[in-house]
Amino acid sequence: MNIFAYFAFIACCVFSLISCVLAVNIWDRASLVCANVNGHQIIDEDSSRDLYVDSACSSGEVVWRMTKSVVTLRFRRPSPFTVCLSSKAPVGFEKFGVYNLSLGNMFVGSPNIETEVCLNSLGNTLDVNLLSLRKYFVMNAYFKVICLS
Repeated sequence: MNIFAYFAFIACCVFSLISCVLAVNIWDRASLVCANVNGHQIIDEDSSRDLYVDSACSSGEVVWRMTKSVVTLRFRRPSPFTVCLSSKAPVGFEKFGVYNLSLGNMFVGSPNIETEVCLNSLGNTLDVNLLSLRKYFVMNAYFKVICLS
């Protein structure tokens, strides 16, 4: 066997493995886009999927991809508020469940194109987990924050 062909084959395998690992790290993250802060802009992006929603953000979108199936949203406001989450998934094909971390990770519901899921804050904080129900390449959740006082 030609030794140069053997080394070329090994080099190709190592290169494709490195490329694959680097691409996953760059792509494998969650993004928070706020709709009312200077138009649409990404205000947080995290590979650990623990996102803090700025108090100036009253609506937006969360997108998460690939390997990890959960995203945590942490809302802080000066007064009590409600957060409503929605999805464009058809009825019966919901992509994620909503869990209230502030109440011991209690399941609240799964939004779809017809139904949104709303949660009330405990005081001025609310922590929410979004957990995928099946394996999807990309998931989107839309949110809006409504101040109660």
